[in-house]
Amino acid sequence: MEYILITLIVLGITIFICYPFFTKTGSENLFEEDKKNYTEKRKSDLQLLEENKLELYSAIKEIEFDHGLGKLTDEDYKELRESYIYEAAKVVRKIEELSHKNKLSIEDKIEQEIRNSKNSSSQIEDGIEQEIKKHRNKKD
Repeated sequence: MEYILITLIVLGITIFICYPFFTKTGSENLFEEDKKNYTEKRKSDLQLLEENKLELYSAIKEIEFDHGLGKLTDEDYKELRESYIYEAAKVVRKIEELSHKNKLSIEDKIEQEIRNSKNSSSQIEDGIEQEIKKHRNKKD
C-alpha cells in the first residue's frame, strides 16, 4: 500500500514538473520555440565554411609545428598534412561555389528589379498618355 502511495506521489510530482514542457504556449510548445530560436541564430552556410577553413588551416600549421619539434614522424606528418589539405580544398571549393551562387542570385535580383522598374514606368507612361487623350477629347 505504501509503495502505491509513494509511486502516485512521485508520478504526480513528475507530471507537475514536466507539464509546462509539453503544453502549448501560443502556437508552439517550448521545445519547438527553442528549436526555432536556435535555427534563427545559426550561422549561414558560408560563415560555417569559413570557420571550418580557418580551423583546417590552423590544424595544418599545428602539425607542421609538431613535426618541427619532432612529435610527429615524417610518415604521420605527410599523411595528416595531405588529409587536412584535401579537406581544406573541399571546403574552399564549396565556399567558391556558394559565393558564385550568391553573386549570381544578386545579379538576377538586380536584373529583375530593372525589368520591374521598366514595366512600371511604361505603365505610368501609358496612364499619362491616356489622361492626356481624355483632356484633349474634353477640350474638343
